[in-house]
Amino acid sequence: MLAQKSCYRRLAERQGVVRPFEILSRMPAESRSVIAETLRVQLREENAEAQAWRILNRNLRGLQARTHHLPEQLTPFYRNNNWWDIVTRTARRLKVPFYPGNKDEEVERLLFDHMAHQFVIGLAGSDVEELDQLAASHPEIEAAMQSLSLSDDGRRAILSALALAQTPSGKLREGLGKAADWITDWGRGAWSVSVCSGLRALKQKLTEIYGALSSRSFSRSDGNLSRVSAALAAIFLQDLIEKTLDEYEAMGA
Repeated sequence: MLAQKSCYRRLAERQGVVRPFEILSRMPAESRSVIAETLRVQLREENAEAQAWRILNRNLRGLQARTHHLPEQLTPFYRNNNWWDIVTRTARRLKVPFYPGNKDEEVERLLFDHMAHQFVIGLAGSDVEELDQLAASHPEIEAAMQSLSLSDDGRRAILSALALAQTPSGKLREGLGKAADWITDWGRGAWSVSVCSGLRALKQKLTEIYGALSSRSFSRSDGNLSRVSAALAAIFLQDLIEKTLDEYEAMGA
């Protein structure tokens, strides 16, 4: 007998937001909390699907509401944005070009690359060199990130967020040393080092990565757009790492 769909799943299907709903639902609770905090959505002690729906649908603060135009916000009977609306409206506001024929995931990737580039250009040139050196010194983690087919800045943003998450001071140089120590310790403790094991290690650090990316992404000119961008980047990265890991596990890599 097929399991009965929850009311939240039915709502997500009806409103065209199944993809982010599923990704949010299977995230660790800590990651959902980071995204909710980014959007200033207060989560209740609910199950995963209820929390996922709240992140998407919360009045004025959920992803659907935050991507409405002002007249739509003032019209109570206007339909909620579906996922295509959410990602493409965000892309247009950020002036990220895309083709109408692109899939949702392709627009998400463009948005992630844009956010990563903005994150990296805020770093000093010497910091970027340090990030590249860290990757070159740990090919096991670099191979895992290469498997994600991200841009150079995309990989640098993940590494810098990982580094920043390792230190309360918020100083990248200090964090880079601690990130290098973590990668070394992980490599020693891993049963075998492979793309799969590297992806699993990154997956375990995603909550910390989301927190660091979110904390550095808010712009003074448009805090709402920055919050939406950070949430979309987290949703995209979660799904990308999970799917890539599944593919490599299926190949036995």
